[in-house]
Amino acid sequence: VTSLNADATVKYISPSVEKMTGYKPEELTGRYIFDFIHPDDAKSLLNDFLKGIEIPGFTQKREFRYRAKDGSWRSMEVMGINLLEDPTVAGVILIGRDVTDRKKIERALKDNEEKYRALIESQAVGISEVDRQERFIFANQAAHDIFGVLPGALIGRSLEDFTDEENYALILEQKKLCETGRQSTYDMEIIRPDREKRSLRVTASPRLDKDGRLTAIMAVFSDITERKRAEEELRESEERYRLIYDHLGEAIFTYAPDLTLIGINKKACELCGYEEDELLGRNVLELSILHPDDFRESEFDLQALFSEGKTVTFELRFIRKDGSVLVCEVTGAALNDKEGNIVAITNVARDITESKEA
Repeated sequence: VTSLNADATVKYISPSVEKMTGYKPEELTGRYIFDFIHPDDAKSLLNDFLKGIEIPGFTQKREFRYRAKDGSWRSMEVMGINLLEDPTVAGVILIGRDVTDRKKIERALKDNEEKYRALIESQAVGISEVDRQERFIFANQAAHDIFGVLPGALIGRSLEDFTDEENYALILEQKKLCETGRQSTYDMEIIRPDREKRSLRVTASPRLDKDGRLTAIMAVFSDITERKRAEEELRESEERYRLIYDHLGEAIFTYAPDLTLIGINKKACELCGYEEDELLGRNVLELSILHPDDFRESEFDLQALFSEGKTVTFELRFIRKDGSVLVCEVTGAALNDKEGNIVAITNVARDITESKEA
């Protein structure tokens, strides 16, 4: 607490000044206060002081830098009131506190926020925060790009504006998980202002207050539209392939180099008399579906048989599950990796038992 004369000299200063500045009260009493204020702050402060002493009761709050006894510059926050006309005071009263540490924390916080924002804005994925009413309170640039709106246009808008009834119901369902403090990941579809639909994969994380109540939801999301289309095309392609594969008139067996069956069609199951789950993952030798007189593993050199991408045709006798024997003409080809190693072999088998008997 300081009392100044009208000429800005110190009339009185409380003992706590020593702890704050390093000066004892007697070292400051009678001194011109502006001698201790940073030159960059002194000019505007002096102008305000001169104006203030002309107005009885004038009150103002200011922040400035002052020189401590050790020569360092520290920050002070001061509230001043003109009581020069009050005969019991007859001075300008200043109540000040050192805010140097607070200023450092504020600067550090600002730096961290700037780094955080730069990091968020540089992400290729959308990052946003919505309140309990599903209104955007934050969204990075990628989020605006994904939703197809101009920068800043998401703030204050509701997710309901960008979804149909089904997808908004999904959002509300996931919100219930967040209310229990749980994170959730789900796929949803949005409708952009240009009416284009986009598929998003969203990971939603709750923000809870100290009482565990949901205050906001932070979401990280990416546009998976093209991937979903590719997956759908692949699924349709696989379905077409499986349809053709299963309805060919010939039996097809695909196995690994160790002779483990990794693929068979329905005709192959019919040929052997086994169900699919009885064959897949089993070694053809363990199953004993090949006649031992026709197939000896020690004489069966896969690498030599299918070298240089050859397609080979040979006869084999198959032993069905019921013990009957079929004679089949087998055409085989190998799938090789870039180094030429066999990774899979496909055989197409045709029952020629009756023609052989004829």
